[in-house]
Amino acid sequence: MQNRLFYKYEGSGNDFVLFENNDNTFPIQKDLIARICNRHFGIGADGLILLEKSRLADVKMRILNQDGSEATMCGNGLRCTTLHFAKNLSIETLAGVSEAIYTPRAIRVSIPKAEIINCSVLLPNGEIGHLINTGTPHLVIFRDNIEDEGITPTFRSLFGGVNVNLAKITPHGIAVRTFEKGVDKETLSCGSGGAAVALLQKTKKPIRILFTSSTLTFSFDSEGRIWMDGPAKLIFQGTLCLKNLE
Repeated sequence: MQNRLFYKYEGSGNDFVLFENNDNTFPIQKDLIARICNRHFGIGADGLILLEKSRLADVKMRILNQDGSEATMCGNGLRCTTLHFAKNLSIETLAGVSEAIYTPRAIRVSIPKAEIINCSVLLPNGEIGHLINTGTPHLVIFRDNIEDEGITPTFRSLFGGVNVNLAKITPHGIAVRTFEKGVDKETLSCGSGGAAVALLQKTKKPIRILFTSSTLTFSFDSEGRIWMDGPAKLIFQGTLCLKNLE
């Protein structure tokens, strides 16, 4: 199919091109995906979402990074997928199944996986990092200065590839800047990164994560699951001619 209907969504500044792929005919090719996500020659996005049929949940969400590589999970992508259906539903990811609660004002989703792998990682520059898996691997570094300083490309290549989160505790919440693997620049927000930072806090109270573009709230239920509350928006939709991107 040369012409494909697409939807452009954003969740707290983290943007995606979404395609429905129930018939599994979408050509999953790295060069094509990179072209679609290119902000000059394609639609432009941090990543691409494919929605497919699932045997485990109401829908299966596949996340493809800006460079065409596939991610296991994406928190902001979960909210955008929920908005696409505008109802409560379960979403299968490579990291597990997420439960989503929809309201017109905000969307609440569970993080399907959350575990602390190593709380004392010695990094090449002498800093100590925290290695967390919240559906996808994250390296969390607490520091007073959360500017990039050119360190994140090196850090993103560690441990087989990780998302890097620079975090600082403030009176208003935890300020976080996220630099994802497979994305050239800073991601304006990252749901799984926020969950990783929240998991490290010794509290069961709701935690406000202050990203570059917006604020997300994380909380824990009686079963210890992490839930994320935040917005999502449909920006536009249209038809993409795949042949023109070859």
